[in-house]
This record gives sequence, C-alpha cells and structure tokens, in this order.
Amino acid sequence: MQSEENDGLDWWRAIKRTTSNRSGTYKRNLKVKLFSGRHVVRCCFCRIRLSFKTSTLEHIVPRACAGGWKLENLALSCSACNNERGVIEFEKFLALKRGRQNDNRIT
Repeated sequence: MQSEENDGLDWWRAIKRTTSNRSGTYKRNLKVKLFSGRHVVRCCFCRIRLSFKTSTLEHIVPRACAGGWKLENLALSCSACNNERGVIEFEKFLALKRGRQNDNRIT
C-alpha cells in the first residue's frame, strides 16, 4: 500500500511541475497573439504605452485563484501594475487604479 501512495504523489508532482511552469517560448507566443493587429498597446490598468519588451502577461483570474493560461484569461500590463496587483480581483484593482488616476487629474 505504501508504494501505491508514493506512486500517486510522484504522478501529482510531475503534473504540477508541467502545469505551473510555462516556457519562455509559450509565454512569448501568447504575447505575440495579444500584440497582433494593434498599433499602440497600453497597460490594461494605468494605460501607459507598452513595448513588447516592457509588457507582462496579466492573468485576469490570478493563477493562485485557479486562473489558467488561456488567451481569454490574459491581458497586457506594465510590470509595476502586475506586481502591485498580486491576487486582488481584476475589476477591483482596475477601479482602484482608475480612481487614483482621476484623483491625480483633479489636484
């Protein structure tokens, strides 16, 4: 019985390794799809202009909350917004960032 449990754990670890880490090529191809057909690309939160190198893949539903790597779950953001967001819900963080921008314009 002990060996069966170990086999199950080894299988689970192998699955987890292959799904949690995506190769650079895979991520690059996703960015190419998100960039295609657009002349100007902006951060989905702060609206700063992005280049291919400065953009990061933003998960609408964070990976920590079972969000996947499907194109429908991805957006482009700057690294500052991506790091600041963490696991805050997309809409809440968007409202927070847009509220800050409006406050800065008023003063």
